[in-house]
Formats: sequence, structure tokens, C-alpha cells
Amino acid sequence: MSRRPFFETNLLGLVNVLELCRRQSASLVLISSYVYGHPRSLPISEDHPLEAYNPYSLTKILAETDR
Repeated sequence: MSRRPFFETNLLGLVNVLELCRRQSASLVLISSYVYGHPRSLPISEDHPLEAYNPYSLTKILAETDR
């Protein structure tokens, strides 16, 4: 499975949304539990380790972190 479509859609899509937010002086909140992989405990806390277990979750982690 190629990762390219996930990167093109999710990361370039995010760049477009961020650009619109910049032009409109708007803020953006990203919410996704998908970046945590299989939960070690419930409810999932924000300090739960991130786990990219497929290309989609990897692009979500890249979009939502400053790493």
C-alpha cells in the first residue's frame, strides 16, 4: 500500500486548511483519538503514547504534533 495518497490528502489538505485559517484569522482545533492506536486503558488520556499502525494514523500524528 502506497503512503502517498494519505500524505497528499491529509497533510496537504491540512496545509490548505491552515492557510485559510491564517487568511481569516481563525483558529483550528484538531481532535482525533485515532493517533493513540489500540488504547492501553480507557478513557484515553492526552498523555497516552502515540502509535502509528497504518499510513492514515501516521499522517494524523504528523499533522497533530510538532515533532
